[in-house]
Amino acid sequence: MIINIIITIIITIIIIIIIIIIIIIIIIIIIIIIIIIIIIIIIIIIIIIIIIIIIIIIINPLTGLPLGGE
Repeated sequence: MIINIIITIIITIIIIIIIIIIIIIIIIIIIIIIIIIIIIIIIIIIIIIIIIIIIIIIINPLTGLPLGGE
């Protein structure tokens, strides 16, 4: 009887540890995905800014106006 109780307690502890490990892994994966999404958004914003700057540099000499808008 005592052996059964000990085995049950050990199995329960193992199951709890496995569940905790799975939860930690899921949280880490979610954090990594969020970081990757943020990096992609930052890269896209940088690319858009660079494209806008290039367009301004290309268009500005054609209009003959200085960048200050005077």
